[in-house]
Amino acid sequence: MMLNWLKSGKLESQSQEQSSCYLENSNCLPPTLDSTDIIGEENKAGTTSRKKRKYDEDYLNFGFTWTGDKDEPNGLCVICEQVVNNSSLNPAKLKRHLDTKHPTLKGKSEYFKRKCNELNQKKHTFERYVRDDNKNLLKASYLVSLRIAKQGEAYTIAEKLIKPCTKDLTTCVFGEKFASKVDLVPLSDTTISRRIEDMSYFCEAVLVNRLKNAKCGFTLQMDESTDVAGLAILLVFVRYIHESSFEEDMLFCKALPTQTTGEEIFNLLNAYFEKHSIPWNLCYHICTDGAKAMVGVIKGVIARIKKLVPDIKASHCCLHRHALAVKRIPNALHEVLNDAVKMINFIKSRPLNARVFALLCDDLGSLHKNLLLHTEVRWLSRGKVLTRFWELRDEIRIFFNEREFAGKLNDTSWLQNLAYIADIFSYLNEVNLSLQGPNSTIFKVNSRINSIKSKLKLWEECITKNNTECFANLNDFLETSNTALDPNLKSNILEHLNGLKNTFLEYFPPTCNNISWVENPFNECGNVDTLPIKEREQLIDIRTDTTLKSSFVPDGIGPFWIKLMDEFPEISKRAVKELMPFVTTYLCEKSFSVYVATKTKYRNRLDAEDDMRLQLTTIHPDIDNLCNNKQAQKSH
Repeated sequence: MMLNWLKSGKLESQSQEQSSCYLENSNCLPPTLDSTDIIGEENKAGTTSRKKRKYDEDYLNFGFTWTGDKDEPNGLCVICEQVVNNSSLNPAKLKRHLDTKHPTLKGKSEYFKRKCNELNQKKHTFERYVRDDNKNLLKASYLVSLRIAKQGEAYTIAEKLIKPCTKDLTTCVFGEKFASKVDLVPLSDTTISRRIEDMSYFCEAVLVNRLKNAKCGFTLQMDESTDVAGLAILLVFVRYIHESSFEEDMLFCKALPTQTTGEEIFNLLNAYFEKHSIPWNLCYHICTDGAKAMVGVIKGVIARIKKLVPDIKASHCCLHRHALAVKRIPNALHEVLNDAVKMINFIKSRPLNARVFALLCDDLGSLHKNLLLHTEVRWLSRGKVLTRFWELRDEIRIFFNEREFAGKLNDTSWLQNLAYIADIFSYLNEVNLSLQGPNSTIFKVNSRINSIKSKLKLWEECITKNNTECFANLNDFLETSNTALDPNLKSNILEHLNGLKNTFLEYFPPTCNNISWVENPFNECGNVDTLPIKEREQLIDIRTDTTLKSSFVPDGIGPFWIKLMDEFPEISKRAVKELMPFVTTYLCEKSFSVYVATKTKYRNRLDAEDDMRLQLTTIHPDIDNLCNNKQAQKSH
């Protein structure tokens, strides 16, 4: 070639012609290269695609069915279960397999069909077993996640504690074979988080649907507090009718964006209603803690809601009103309280003093070994602190022997004052506790408040006559010490009792008796003249129905009226409207305690709404339905 090029310079053109000949005419190929090699090179370059063979039912005559992808199936021998690739799925190669591997079965088409059916049945059984097994593992993952959420535990506890403990138990009781199944349950922290989110979303969707279709609408209670991360958390609870009773559930638990103003709270609440298409006109009552952001006349949440629902009603939490009513105390009694708090702090704030005092109580065989710290924030603090102090007064006197407060602990007049405030605040604590709890109604609150108003009047009369039987600690002390009631204390007690009467009248003004028929429809003492004629007629029908009268239970007035809504709709609806409103923010206060236990300083980045919903909801998530909508996968 080099010689030709030197002579004519045509090597390049000859090479081009030869190359063209290679591509256009396979007969021009040199003996060392055939056409299949060129096709292979073209396939590598991606210029042509490999042919995909389809399965033909006639292939069963050679003992082959198909497996794998339907668009590009592989052959499967029904006798030896050998799999051949798609390129081998042609009659010649299948026949060769039959002739070489199973020559005695040639022509037995019915036998091949029977073996194919057996193989398919075996395949379906295995797939069903794997599918059910994976579904059970998925369900177990949801159940464990639900328990973790209800206990407010960290998500990592599943892999760090629950799975190892379960495996240990299974190994000891059932053996290693069954214990290996535990490892297949998906329980990583991210998996637990997704499971909790799924169940929370399900419960929320059910709740929203119930509210949209609730009979007689629903009522709200809400409160705001600050969490460990410094976020302002708004908690909202809802009460509505479901089936034949009142249901109470958490509507949401969300952080306010910036400030805790009435505008911010309203925007968050309104955004939730709009997001879930909940009509505002279904809400007819809201109970709050009485803060300015809630009840402000112009910029408060209630004022903004009334622009949307003019007829909506609002109330101030009875627990907060009770705490405000009992806060005032005469100066002389307040000084005794301060002295007691100083003594408690002297002992409790110093570890050495606390240990010495505990040892002293132990040596003397005291019922208690520690004092309780006092705080103004907690409503029940005064009563509990003073009662404990009174019970350990002798031990405290010994501890403070020849110290600053020794004189007061030996002063009979000071001890009389202490005994009185321990008695009165213990009773006020009991009243506050009786107002707490779920399913409280206006009738329960009114009965408790009317009771304390009457007792205050009675106690005032007793103290005027120097009768101290109504105050147990004070009466016992006067009898054991053989002393008379101190005149100064008597005037202080009368002043305090009179002040309590006035503050209770201020925070709990008298209510009309026009709704007493709701609490007991068979008691004809209440005034029903203000009711419309139709409702009065229905009330007469109820009162004269002996069957209803025999089935009436005073503790179940809510279910009683709900069951009558179809038969006596007007009067029952009015009764339910009186029973459904919240009278306290107890659920919010209680739930904030749950929130604090769930979102700790070690989990301060947690969005606790999903965990809170599963802890507080009365709706049980449909785990089977959730599993059906999930692809079941075992842990790797």
